[in-house]
Amino acid sequence: MKKQALHIVYVIYGDLGQLVGNSIHAVEITKALARQGHLVTLLIPKFGVPKEEISDKVRIITIPTLFKGALGSLIFGILAPIYLFSLSRNCPFDLVYTMQMSFVITPLLYCLITKLPHVVEFHSIPINELKLQRTNFIKNFFKQKIVQLTTRIYCSYSDLIVVVSKHIAQFIFTTYRVPRERVAIIPNGVDIHTYQIMDKFECRKELGIKINAKVIGYIGTLYSYHRMDRIVDIAISVLSKCIDAYFIIVGNGPYLPILKQLVEKANLSDKFLFIKTVPGPLCAKYINTFDVGICLHDPNYGGFPMKLLNYLACGKPVVATHSPGTDYIAEHHLGVLVNSEDPEEIAQAILQAISLNSGEFAKRARDVIVRFYSWEAKANELVVHLQRVVLATNIKK
Repeated sequence: MKKQALHIVYVIYGDLGQLVGNSIHAVEITKALARQGHLVTLLIPKFGVPKEEISDKVRIITIPTLFKGALGSLIFGILAPIYLFSLSRNCPFDLVYTMQMSFVITPLLYCLITKLPHVVEFHSIPINELKLQRTNFIKNFFKQKIVQLTTRIYCSYSDLIVVVSKHIAQFIFTTYRVPRERVAIIPNGVDIHTYQIMDKFECRKELGIKINAKVIGYIGTLYSYHRMDRIVDIAISVLSKCIDAYFIIVGNGPYLPILKQLVEKANLSDKFLFIKTVPGPLCAKYINTFDVGICLHDPNYGGFPMKLLNYLACGKPVVATHSPGTDYIAEHHLGVLVNSEDPEEIAQAILQAISLNSGEFAKRARDVIVRFYSWEAKANELVVHLQRVVLATNIKK
């Protein structure tokens, strides 16, 4: 199919100024689409404006929600169709592309009324993600019922469902009986220009990290389903076999104070460095100090962890929980996957992955990531599906 420039309205209820998973995905895929000549309009809450300009081909329209969280989401949902109607009169667009929203379906309703194509994007299994959160039981029960309903509506009436892993796709096939041709599996990507191979020892000197340490690192948010509560037991096991081991955790989240307390209680503070979330270029430098990057998570989460791509783009072997979103690690021999949550077995996997760390491994890992997982590659995949949806809608008209 010949490439046709599209005007995409990307509806996101979230803060694109945050340096975390879904926000990074939205910003980077938008940049890649703009570089390829497509016009993207971001429809986001007022609190969600990116900290840096994305591109002169990207228009940002903000909706004042007054609040964040569920209430802000409802206000955003009520106002979104009004903004979409106004935008369509002044600057017609080809489709609405909605990042999963737990409590709001109005962008889809707008498309059903106007007969424009609607595409929904899932980064996780919404109901599973909610179940993994530790909140008030009664509140969580009602939230789950709403999420089940909104997810079913999105899956039943959207023209296309974009997911980041096979696990999410399989859930949608079996739970909502969605035909396979309406689901596109497009894994997350990585900014290969920011995350690249640098001199490990120069990065360690700059950041004040011991030159000869065996560094085990983690980059990302810290929630219960990331399973980082096991890191102290893992560290004790690793240190019993590798006295020079050192652990760097870069990120923030509800579990951060708990991790710090566990480390202090185990008298391991001199073996850990905690750094709150940092910008991409500095994050890449920290990764380049690693000997191995880790990514433990609940296998039911079902996503496609971007942190693994960041590690590998910097040439680092990885240890990750085996799940459908990490199959490519085994396929390309990029590290060690673990099925067990036993700290001893994870420690053994970390020591095994450290032994893989070499210049030859770094080059091979980097080549795989550049070829298959750059944001440019992901945008190319996405556009093929979007053009197909737009063409099908135009034919029906």
